[in-house]
Amino acid sequence: MSELKEQTVNALTILFDKVDTLRHINIRDMLKPDIYYHYENTLQAAYDALTTVEDALTSLGMKLEYEHWRLGGAVEELKPLMIRTRVSSDTILEALDPRFLKTYDEL
Repeated sequence: MSELKEQTVNALTILFDKVDTLRHINIRDMLKPDIYYHYENTLQAAYDALTTVEDALTSLGMKLEYEHWRLGGAVEELKPLMIRTRVSSDTILEALDPRFLKTYDEL
């Protein structure tokens, strides 16, 4: 796994863990200094992890768009060459029994 993938997976794991931790904090306990300090640190770590995941997804999205543009342009240029021309075996297959064609197409 590449370093970027590993960092992204770790950040996503941290994000899930921090959100789960925040979910378990009782609102009534927020007045306690240690709970409030824990809340602030957990919240900051969650947002840091979210930023890492967002950056990785943005980068991956840009790579996807580039590959789409690169390959899509080539496909557009090659489409005229992709037209299937008839060959004599097509005529023979059309003349055969339709039951045979079904079996032939399944191969």
